Amino acid sequence: MISTKDNINIYRIIVGIYSFILLFYFIISLVPFYINSFKILIFFSAILILFFFINLYNIKIDFIYDIKNLIIIFLAFVYLIISVSFSKDIKLFLKTYVTIFISFLYCQLCIQKFGKIFIYTFLKQLCIFLNIAAVLNLYQIFFHVPYIYNINIIKHVGMLGTNNYRPCSVFSHPIIWAFFIVVCLVMNRIFIKKKYYYFLQVFLLINLYFTKSRSIWIAFVLTIVIYILVNGKNLMVSFFHKKRPAFLYIYFAFLAAALLIYMVKFGSTLIFDIASRFGDSLSLSSTDVSNLQRVGTLNYGINYLLNLNNYKILLFGNGMGFSKIFMMEHPVIIKDFTTTDNMYLTIILDFGILMFALVCIFFILSLKRIIKKDSNNDVYLSSCYLAFVNMISIFFFENIGWTSIDVFLGVLLSILVLKKDYFDQEVQGG
Repeated sequence: MISTKDNINIYRIIVGIYSFILLFYFIISLVPFYINSFKILIFFSAILILFFFINLYNIKIDFIYDIKNLIIIFLAFVYLIISVSFSKDIKLFLKTYVTIFISFLYCQLCIQKFGKIFIYTFLKQLCIFLNIAAVLNLYQIFFHVPYIYNINIIKHVGMLGTNNYRPCSVFSHPIIWAFFIVVCLVMNRIFIKKKYYYFLQVFLLINLYFTKSRSIWIAFVLTIVIYILVNGKNLMVSFFHKKRPAFLYIYFAFLAAALLIYMVKFGSTLIFDIASRFGDSLSLSSTDVSNLQRVGTLNYGINYLLNLNNYKILLFGNGMGFSKIFMMEHPVIIKDFTTTDNMYLTIILDFGILMFALVCIFFILSLKRIIKKDSNNDVYLSSCYLAFVNMISIFFFENIGWTSIDVFLGVLLSILVLKKDYFDQEVQGG
């Protein structure tokens, strides 16, 4: 006779397998960068779609969704599907938005099948993967070379073997690695044991610094500011009144001493490096190439929209992929640069003001939930904070189109579409 404990263990193993399938999909999304082929990703996507329809059989669908977010996500998905018929680049749809669809639908299937324990299991697996990547990435930080050589990596991460090299772990760009570092920093608080937590957070912050990703730095700092403003009083009470193990006080003392010594010896260099990374980008007479490219693109985009007499295009956009054509027709500084480096501008050019409004409403609702602390659940609130990170960072780069982020966005949407009190219920299976 199988005991209840055995049933729970078997259940957790099954959930672990399902969540690992999604994690494997995430890892597979990194492969095309190295072998320049999306055939593997498309093949695995097809398997996941087949797996999804097979598992639809005999599933009881419960309505566990937040009606506002559900309407926004549903309208956005329908809008994207319709816009495919006007697409300037069908391959773009297959490489990006389909990945988000698959990830989202697979998560919803597993949530309906297993409950929220699936989300907990997947995020914990992802945290472990990212923490291991952060520790291993010290190799890139010290030696200024990637794990796997690929000619394309040089144009993405800068000069190999020099201090200008920007490590990106196993990801295709330092900005993408920086984004997932922030994901890990946020989620570690939930899934990593305290005795490892602070140690790993330091490793992640070191990694974040060396990515030299200004957009993610800004998003991360603003997220910290929001967190302190919302939770400042509770943080003070917790820090001074909550009983903690003795080793934590020893650890904090050691860390504070190490930080003080470092700042005395290298503080001026650290501040200079950060300041030099931003350079004169805030100046009206900026000479920073990246800044000039972004400002020039924004200027072209605004002028195009202001002089647009076709209100249908203004409302519904020019079709998926138009922003790439727009960039080729309006070169700024960097030759053959096909991205706007501003997701908001890309959304308006491709999908119009209406899609832009849907995205903004979704972000505002997430920010509102952070400020009001609508849920006591760490996973749900942390997902809202990650939505805020997206809201800030995509003003500086296009997050959609990086397949690893596309997969994660599907997961993030799967969490935020649920009722906020859904996560307050007892975790199924334990």
